[in-house]
This record gives sequence, structure tokens and C-alpha cells, in this order.
Amino acid sequence: MADPSKLTQLEAARQDIITDEMQYVAKREALEPELIREQVARGRMVIPANKNHLNKRLEPMCIGVASLCKINANIGNSAVTSKVDDELEKLHTAVHLGADTVMHLSTGGDIDLIRKAIIEASPVPIGTVPMYQIVQDISDVADLTPQQLLDMVEHQ
Repeated sequence: MADPSKLTQLEAARQDIITDEMQYVAKREALEPELIREQVARGRMVIPANKNHLNKRLEPMCIGVASLCKINANIGNSAVTSKVDDELEKLHTAVHLGADTVMHLSTGGDIDLIRKAIIEASPVPIGTVPMYQIVQDISDVADLTPQQLLDMVEHQ
């Protein structure tokens, strides 16, 4: 049997392995762990639990047909204002008020620094929009290449 810590949630579910994250989600959702595993294996549920984020403060959650409704919050700075502390305060407020996930939509300043600080501090999954950072880094969008986009997705 494969080491569950080296598998994605989908891979583990399809190998009939109930991971610690599935157990956590089952308690959080008041569902049976086997139902979580089965739904993930069928592609009807996802557990957005990036392994790097799990090493920080992430508390696993799920999104899917059998789960509770989820709330997403959008935060981010602009090219005019760019303060890490402001974004961390927005994150704290969003999570405190019940956000299950947060999208980081910064378009200016040190996007890498802000994204890393948000992920370090966040107990919920964080989504990003790599295109925003690419647009900041290039002078003309017409110069964008597919490789640049792929590189930024991997970077983030």
C-alpha cells in the first residue's frame, strides 16, 4: 500500500485509503469518512489541501455535492495600495466572518510577498489568479507567451 502522505486526496481515495484530511473533513461536515472517500474517488468532492499549505495552518475542508454550502471571500490590493498587514487583516476578517475559502486577487506591489504571508497565516484554502501577476511583470499583454503563463502558474 502506498504512503498516504505522498498521495493526492484523489489518489488515496481511489486506492480505498481514508486520509487524515478525509477524517478531519468528515468530522467538520458531520459525514461518514467512507462517504467522503467515496465522493472524492468519484470526483464529486474535492479537498483543496495543498501539501505545502497543510504544513502551515490549513484546516482541511471539502467542496462537493454531499457537503455543506461554502462561502468564498475575495481579498487583494491594487497598484495604488500594497500593505501586507492590510491583506492579513482582510484575511482575518473574512475567516472570522465565516469564509471557507479565500481568493487572493492582488494586482500590485510585491504580490509574491503578500501571497506567501496570506498562505502562512490562513487556516482556509487560498486561490490565486496568476494572470494578475503576469500583467504586472510585462509591459504589453500582447507579449505574453503560453510558457510565461505556465511558469507563473507553477511559481504560484
